[in-house]
Amino acid sequence: MSVEVGLFPWSDESLIEQEADTLVNGDEELVEQMKVIVSGLGFLQTLLHRQPYGAPDELIALRLTVRLLNSASAALKLVRAGYYQPAFTMVRDVMEVEFLIDLFSRDRAQLIQWMTLSPKERENQFKPVEVRKKLDKRDGWTEQKRARAYKMLSNYAAHVTPEGFNVISPDNMTIIGPHPSPKGVKAVLGELVRWLPSACIHVGVMFHPVERDLQIMQAHNNFTQVLSVWLARVFPVEGGAQGDQTAT
Repeated sequence: MSVEVGLFPWSDESLIEQEADTLVNGDEELVEQMKVIVSGLGFLQTLLHRQPYGAPDELIALRLTVRLLNSASAALKLVRAGYYQPAFTMVRDVMEVEFLIDLFSRDRAQLIQWMTLSPKERENQFKPVEVRKKLDKRDGWTEQKRARAYKMLSNYAAHVTPEGFNVISPDNMTIIGPHPSPKGVKAVLGELVRWLPSACIHVGVMFHPVERDLQIMQAHNNFTQVLSVWLARVFPVEGGAQGDQTAT
């Protein structure tokens, strides 16, 4: 059986994308955020194309990096086209991968466990709440910042909840399909720039520097330099010290 593509109600998001591009290019803060995001994605892409691997855990670490790259790129594609709720869902995926990579970059044995446990045991030991508890314990955190951030993106995007309808109903007016929204673009990019950079940092830790070639090192150095400039801009402190924009 053949199907004519023209029978499906494909949306033309080109005008929405143009509005999003104009918004970002005309907003200095959004431009700076995009520089951080793009440089981070550039580092991930370069590493994935050039990083050698041998042991099974190295391959799994690279596959986690692929998921990180794909989810972050999908978030950008969706927000540019006016699909804010799915874009937030992809950002939550970035957050969840970031938590795992953070844990594995500190303790390689945790990665070995994660990839070798039975599905049931993995669910018990590495479900998101357990990963957050492990990270909070190691950091000495008691404020549950990770839990609050995860719950917010779950309620407003990944899970089907009444609160989530706020994303598609700005000012209590529900909009059908993709639509331009400066507020939506700023919110999604704000969350993505909160989680992607720290994930990229942890990816850099997971792969030993001696295993990198020149192109990986250049991409990594470019990312860290762009991130440092942005952090100094967002968190200016006396003496030039830099703050930490993430909850990790």
